[in-house]
Amino acid sequence: MPDDAIDREIDFQETFGATLRRARLGQGLSLRDLGCKVNYSKGHLSKIENDLVPASLGLAGACDAALGTGGLLTAAFLAGSQPEGPPGGDAADGPFDLLPDPGRLVGRTADAVRVIEAISGDIRPGRAPVVLIHGMPGIGKTALALYVAHRLRARYRGGCLFVDLGSPRASRQGPALHALLLRRLGVAAELIPDEPQEARARYLSVLYRRAVLVIADGAQTAAQVDSLVPASSACAVIATSRYRLGALDDVHEVRLRPLTAADGAALFREAAGRVDAGSDPDHVRVAEACGGVPLAIRVAAARYRESGQSVAELADQLQDPEAIWEELDDGERSVRRTLRAELLELPESGRLTLGMLGLHPAAPASSQGVAWLRGTSPRVISRDFAALDGRGLVTVAPGGRASAHPLIRGLAVSLLDGMDERSRDAALRRLVGGYAASALAAEGAVTPLRFLPVGPPAESAAAPVTFAGPDQAIAWCGAEAELIPLLCSLAYEMGADDDCWRLAYAFRGYYFAAGAVEPWTASHRVALRSAERCGNRWAQAVTRNNLGMALAGRRQLSAAEAEHSRALEIFRALGDSRGIAATLGHQAWASHAAGRHDLAISLATEAVELELEHENARSVAIMDRTLALASSSAGRHREALRYLAECGEILSGLDLPLDVAMMLNGLGDVRYAMGDFGKAATCYAEAAERGRACGGRAEEARAARGMAAVARAGEPRPRQGASIS
Repeated sequence: MPDDAIDREIDFQETFGATLRRARLGQGLSLRDLGCKVNYSKGHLSKIENDLVPASLGLAGACDAALGTGGLLTAAFLAGSQPEGPPGGDAADGPFDLLPDPGRLVGRTADAVRVIEAISGDIRPGRAPVVLIHGMPGIGKTALALYVAHRLRARYRGGCLFVDLGSPRASRQGPALHALLLRRLGVAAELIPDEPQEARARYLSVLYRRAVLVIADGAQTAAQVDSLVPASSACAVIATSRYRLGALDDVHEVRLRPLTAADGAALFREAAGRVDAGSDPDHVRVAEACGGVPLAIRVAAARYRESGQSVAELADQLQDPEAIWEELDDGERSVRRTLRAELLELPESGRLTLGMLGLHPAAPASSQGVAWLRGTSPRVISRDFAALDGRGLVTVAPGGRASAHPLIRGLAVSLLDGMDERSRDAALRRLVGGYAASALAAEGAVTPLRFLPVGPPAESAAAPVTFAGPDQAIAWCGAEAELIPLLCSLAYEMGADDDCWRLAYAFRGYYFAAGAVEPWTASHRVALRSAERCGNRWAQAVTRNNLGMALAGRRQLSAAEAEHSRALEIFRALGDSRGIAATLGHQAWASHAAGRHDLAISLATEAVELELEHENARSVAIMDRTLALASSSAGRHREALRYLAECGEILSGLDLPLDVAMMLNGLGDVRYAMGDFGKAATCYAEAAERGRACGGRAEEARAARGMAAVARAGEPRPRQGASIS
């Protein structure tokens, strides 16, 4: 059931029976149907719905599961139940100074359930339950606290108190707060001690005899909240804060996240006076531009009501990085002012890190990437990430990568106002240079026999990542693979041409192993422009050669041949026999993939002769593999087995697990073509295992296709050259 639908159907002020009836009817179930699902009789459920007999927590949970209400029936049961009263408790109604009920909170039902369950389920003698609602400014913390408080008010006959800890007057610690709350509870001023410890003791004594709910809004420190916690389980404290307040012990945390696009669109419709249902794409665009922040959505709705513009026009305005702040200001509420005030309160290191996170071209960003931008250590950045995450300004994912909220990201770069263009350019060059140098180091760790250009380039002062072994290097490449095309484009825009083509060149090995032809193609197209602009002909040739491989992997064989031909022309002009051999090998594979097997054999044979001159054993093994597949496709299976035997012999003396996986897949293909399905299956199984172990997802997938073909056994063999080898 969608979250906003639940909000419409569940009302915590109803009895549990009425709430259950609404939920059941909403699912179109009869009492008999529900009884079968929860193992209760139709008659008993009817009595519960009509409030003739009490429900139980177990029944509420069972009905939640059966009706898919996301815990709301449990929350409704808990909200309606009365906790055990305090010793000698006062039955008279206490003060109720809460702000007005915010009404329905779109998209916050699950959060409300968590708060109610935490309060109602934490019954420990000698301590009131404490719930901390935290998140970024404007996310709706206070509204959620008030929403829950109004629905639980019947439980707290001793009083419901609201104290604004974010105001200058209330931000004073301990005694002032205790005196303030005691006066609200009806204690005469002359009976409130001046001495701090005595004032707190008086506060605790009064609350021990009453069931009181305290809303501590805008808490700045854990000590503020802790000083308000009564020693009675009949009481409760709901605190809101922009901070996580890690020093606050024994607390139930509820972090508010941005609304989903659907919930944000529903909130916009409601705030704008549009109550019609549906998923108008322009409403969704508004919600997404506001980053799912309720304050921003409500301000945008106010602007919509006042301006007379259409929702589509408002959505268009919100796409403009400059105009968005004008649209999110209704004269009294300014989203920019609210967020900027929060950012300016950050310590200097946090401001710099957040600013650099905004400057980073991708999200989420690694601590190492932001460290290159700042020119500091990843440890410093990780510490800042944790602090910023605690304030709800960024989200840190498993692995330590951080992403700023879209609105925060839009403001974060403004924190770098004191950073001149030259310093900003230097920071971005460190980022690109750090990735280029690290990519070369990773490729060296994974494929130690691959030729790598000397580096890193002199213009990069960033220290590269060091890798303990190939597994660590592969993991790093996998985490950064999608970022590389963006970095190549950034390098090209900055004129860092040497870094640009080196970065693409170094990542080719990973893209090849993973079969990631899209980022491979995108990065090399940009790299080729950089190589041409800086006049490095060798870089042009090797980039064209590798681009041709990517295009062949996409089955764009004519385009691949054009790149290989141009690369061969440049290598011949440079007299680079190593480059000539590599290009001939790539041409051989593309020819085999296109079905021109005799040409493939001829080109691969010529490449082998050149590689033997250079004593490049790995390249000879690669050519043997191509010769084997082309020969098998031409019907010469025994010749193919001979080539693969030679390939295996060469690889046995080298530590190249991916190449071994490719050889085994090739052997499986040949055995399959010969009708020897048992041996083919054995080869494919070993190829899959080796490919998986070294991060060669393309070879693992190729082996899986081979095993599927073996399982079909009598069906026609899949087209030769369907995968990159």
